[in-house]
Amino acid sequence: MAFHSALVNVDLDGSGGVDPATGEQGAHLQTFAVTNASLTVGTAGYGVTFGGNLAVADLTPATATDTREWIGVAASGLTGSVALGSLATASVANRRRRDQHRHRRSRRSTGRR
Repeated sequence: MAFHSALVNVDLDGSGGVDPATGEQGAHLQTFAVTNASLTVGTAGYGVTFGGNLAVADLTPATATDTREWIGVAASGLTGSVALGSLATASVANRRRRDQHRHRRSRRSTGRR
């Protein structure tokens, strides 16, 4: 688990520069990340379990009167399961597939056929 808070310079209006008057200089960036997390509510025979990796970022301008806020969330390796005793069980997982692309060998042309 990690938490980080920093003052950053950002281009909030897309002008290509950082304008201190608009709160772009010294904007507040907070990030929070959890890796390989697991949360279980209930018991193994009756309850729910969630797991995976989660990252959250929150950006606010430096000026106190500017109430805009940007939030970003990224997740990977998500899993979940439900157990309802002898009635039912279910599970789901978000797994990343390996790169299926094959690299071809390049052949240099020698001018011969």
